[in-house]
Amino acid sequence: MKRTKNFLSVYCQCCLILCLIFSFSALAEESDTQKVNLLNKTAIELSNAGSDNLAEIKAEEALVLSEKAGNIKSIIESEKTCGIIASNQDKYKEALIHFEKALLLSKESNDIVSEAGTFDLLGQTYYYLEKYTIAIEQFSKSIQLYESINFKQQALGPINMMAVAFYYIGNYENALSAYLKALKIEEDLNLVDLYPSSHLGIGNIYAAKEGKLNFASALKEYNEALHWAKETNAKDLEAQAYNNLGNIYTKNSQYDLALEACLQALQLKEASASGKGDEINTLINIGNIYSKKGDADKAISFYGKSLTASKEAGNKSGIVLSMINTGIVYGKEHKSDSAISLLERSIFLCLETGRKDLLKSVYEELADNYSRTKNFTKAFDYQRKCSQVKDSLITEA
Repeated sequence: MKRTKNFLSVYCQCCLILCLIFSFSALAEESDTQKVNLLNKTAIELSNAGSDNLAEIKAEEALVLSEKAGNIKSIIESEKTCGIIASNQDKYKEALIHFEKALLLSKESNDIVSEAGTFDLLGQTYYYLEKYTIAIEQFSKSIQLYESINFKQQALGPINMMAVAFYYIGNYENALSAYLKALKIEEDLNLVDLYPSSHLGIGNIYAAKEGKLNFASALKEYNEALHWAKETNAKDLEAQAYNNLGNIYTKNSQYDLALEACLQALQLKEASASGKGDEINTLINIGNIYSKKGDADKAISFYGKSLTASKEAGNKSGIVLSMINTGIVYGKEHKSDSAISLLERSIFLCLETGRKDLLKSVYEELADNYSRTKNFTKAFDYQRKCSQVKDSLITEA
């Protein structure tokens, strides 16, 4: 939920804020409900623009006014708004309090639509807290309520989020079932713009399950995603489809096809204005392909590009991945001193980002490189650390 700002966006935000504030001069003759609605809308727009303090003020004004008027529906919406703004600032515990209040009032007033929407918001909040099992429970309740009143399109959000949550806990069958359910609804309602995302999600499940049959299914889904992304002119999703195709080809050791797909993805991402740093993962993937092809120079070149892009975007995971992968290539090229230098510098970033999976890889590579240099004391020390992190990951799983 991090925001990237530049001078232009700050200028635009200032203009937006001024417009939003001046709009309240026309509120004198409006009803309390209309005032609350506008305050909530303004609060969300301010939050999305990055003006969190002003957003909180407007949301609180809306809540106070709605409580004063005694309008239950307005109170529910105001509590939701306060929760969304808190969530946008990663204040998830505060968000949960607001959403729980909204849920209670929705149930008391028998407002099924609002109750379903609130369960969805609760699910999203638990998802961001990485409490995926609880998130799934909330999404399931939201889906059941939407389905009870035949709100199929509104159910798509929680269905897709539930699929991702199932994916993260390794329950691929339920994840696949959810994605297929979403795709069926999209096809029934002819929501063509949503097809690429669903096919990508289904492809990701097959890719995670591995095996030749699943890889073939993943390729089919990614190609479907690519087709529909082109049909709907969704450049970001087209790039993602190419990137995922590249990953599958890499796993199948089809490196030329993998490289072709990833270079297509990179071209699209570099041409996109959707945000800085979108190309980082693709640059790393291309580096990985060249590494597997045995072209160390090109691999290091692309890892260098991903490192530069990661630093510019403030993407710490990208920085540490670029450093680790470069270190691995140096190790393969028997340049252990260079490998050790990079890998040891990456330890702090692994700890800072909480990426224990990457930390395990770093310790493992350091143990190998110190072993190559005959420094067996250091090699043993890093092997011990690697085992400790590995045990920690098993315990936390």
